[in-house]
Amino acid sequence: MPSNELKNPDIFAYALYRLQGAGQFVDVEDAYVECWHLSPSRFGWRTKAFPNYKTASKAQQEFERAHPEMTLRTANGLRRQLTAEGVAWVRNRLQDFERLASGETKAPATRRASHKIVAALEFSPLV
Repeated sequence: MPSNELKNPDIFAYALYRLQGAGQFVDVEDAYVECWHLSPSRFGWRTKAFPNYKTASKAQQEFERAHPEMTLRTANGLRRQLTAEGVAWVRNRLQDFERLASGETKAPATRRASHKIVAALEFSPLV
């Protein structure tokens, strides 16, 4: 899968992995910032060089909804860790993620109206 086909929830899981979330709990805010470092155009503000926590939070929620068995959370809900299944899932895609991290390929923003429609359909129970 090319990096431009990586979805935001995929990038959230990789951000946890990069922050040693495979063996310890990571603060979600650190993961959000890591998402922004990996793809500023997707996880940043449109007009400023700042991380957009709303985009990252949505990516986190979508990943956890699609793969509830792949993360653990602390009792207060502020930290996450990948399970063994989550680590295996990231490692299966590691080559694509590493191309993104190295800058070899980009994950451009997906703010077009057509992307919003497709994203909404992906989570529709009817689809």
